[in-house]
Amino acid sequence: MAENRTVTNKVWLALLVVVLCCACLSYGCSSQAMSPGSSLQQAGDKDPIFTSCSCNDPAGTIDPGKDKDVGCCTCEIEAVVNPTNATVTIGNAYPSYKCRINFTIQNADDDEITITIVNVTAPSAISVIADPDLVGTTLQPDEETDGFIVVQVNDLATQSTTYNFTVKIDGD
Repeated sequence: MAENRTVTNKVWLALLVVVLCCACLSYGCSSQAMSPGSSLQQAGDKDPIFTSCSCNDPAGTIDPGKDKDVGCCTCEIEAVVNPTNATVTIGNAYPSYKCRINFTIQNADDDEITITIVNVTAPSAISVIADPDLVGTTLQPDEETDGFIVVQVNDLATQSTTYNFTVKIDGD
């Protein structure tokens, strides 16, 4: 009789472990179905995604408005992790170095969105001016629009420094 109780207790313990594991694994799972080409946006997230971005001064080209190749900039979309972010890198820049980042964003939501702000997390040595026509733009589902930011390195820049920052477009 005691042996049956031990077996029963072990079965209940095993069932409890299975239930807890299932609960832990399902915690945080989204009910959104993912299909090829769909975005990683969560339900309720109305921020547009970046579909392209580029800079007017890639490595190996003469700096805009100058006669030498000193600084350079790149722009990359965090496509796998978070396509609502683009990362800009400014390399070997100097005070007064200036470049322009062009990008295309898309409304990946099922409802229309209106662009509310262009968030830039740039260090203090970087000044950024965003496209003044972007904020207030309304995008229908799957609609795209182009925008830009102008980046200028200011007097706080230090020699041989690489600056990285993130651009995120918020929608509502």
